[in-house]
Amino acid sequence: MTKCILSPLGKKRVAVLVERIGLTNSYKVVPGIHMLNETTLMCRKPENRIIDDQGDEIKPCGCFLWTAESLSPYHLVVDWF
Repeated sequence: MTKCILSPLGKKRVAVLVERIGLTNSYKVVPGIHMLNETTLMCRKPENRIIDDQGDEIKPCGCFLWTAESLSPYHLVVDWF
């Protein structure tokens, strides 16, 4: 597990909800979009990956930022670029 450096978003952003698949570091997207406030604490989690319905990894345009204060198995994720 990597060390997570927390930082606020700085402005409102659109995010997607992802759900953890079993006990892995893989997540699938839950349909819908969400709005995050500028004070939401986020961090990079490069060990986590998001996969589509066929099991292929979805790559970010920049990097994925994950909500730091989430209830497992769910997180909100922003593609930061």
